[in-house]
Amino acid sequence: MASVLVLMMQKDEGPLLFKWFNHYSRLFNIKNLTVMDNGSTDKYTLKVLKHFESLGAKIRWEYTSYHDFDKKGGHFQNIIKSWDAERDYDFALPVDCDEFLGVFTDHRVSVDTADIMMELDSLKHVQCALRIDTSLFNVPGDPGWFSPIRHFHKGFLPANSILRLDNGQHAPVSRLKDGHVSTRLTYLHWHNRSLPDLKAATVRKLEGRVDVNNPVALEEYGRNPSLPGNHLVVNLSLTAKMYKLIYNKELCISVPDLAIDATELRENKIKSTWSATDYLANNPDVQKYALGPLHHYVRTGWKEKRAISKQVA
Repeated sequence: MASVLVLMMQKDEGPLLFKWFNHYSRLFNIKNLTVMDNGSTDKYTLKVLKHFESLGAKIRWEYTSYHDFDKKGGHFQNIIKSWDAERDYDFALPVDCDEFLGVFTDHRVSVDTADIMMELDSLKHVQCALRIDTSLFNVPGDPGWFSPIRHFHKGFLPANSILRLDNGQHAPVSRLKDGHVSTRLTYLHWHNRSLPDLKAATVRKLEGRVDVNNPVALEEYGRNPSLPGNHLVVNLSLTAKMYKLIYNKELCISVPDLAIDATELRENKIKSTWSATDYLANNPDVQKYALGPLHHYVRTGWKEKRAISKQVA
């Protein structure tokens, strides 16, 4: 079974952090988790960190500044190199606190340990960087439903291979082999909190960088793509109506918590029941797609208006 070491930086994530620890400790063992705390002051967050530290997680308390956050990729790189010198493992997985690992099987998006391990075990021979092509962002106010963000790829690395890691973990580079290999893995990305929580989190991340009470300063900051967190500024102008409709015209996919129900797809509130057998019968060329029929449909087939069956109102 693949051994995976997980690395994450967070600040004041509280309840989400608790869920993150539960998810990754179930998958990979609590002793394989390292969290860099970026100066949390929230009492519940600190309680969560100390609780899981007592259970065996490694908490790094020394990375508390904005500078540390802006240099996260370099810090991650140094820690992964220390693992290479000290640990026997298969993969280094750098993640964010709102990213929960899952996998595309032929029939569903699964968070089952056995399904995720099956995919990781199949990748042990790979020497180049590994890619998670598509993240699934949670649909606001619609528990259990997610929508694909196809351009938002993330990466991870085989042990003893790291050459370079960017701050967002989008394009890690292996020293052993150029390029990357795409995988069936995905992230269930809890990017979209309740609107008040989203705005509060945005303010926390932007404070100290820009005057969050100055609309003109915020507008200027949001227009400059070279500034850290500039993409977050738009969150502060969202209305409840706008927020609810952001995925209204996109494909959405259900991910049942226990991964035992039929997978449903949805577009403009019209639901379809997914069948890998039917999709392959309708689209025989997909047999050659290495990452499976559901991954194909979510990533490209829906945009190509590929046929699936069993449409219901």
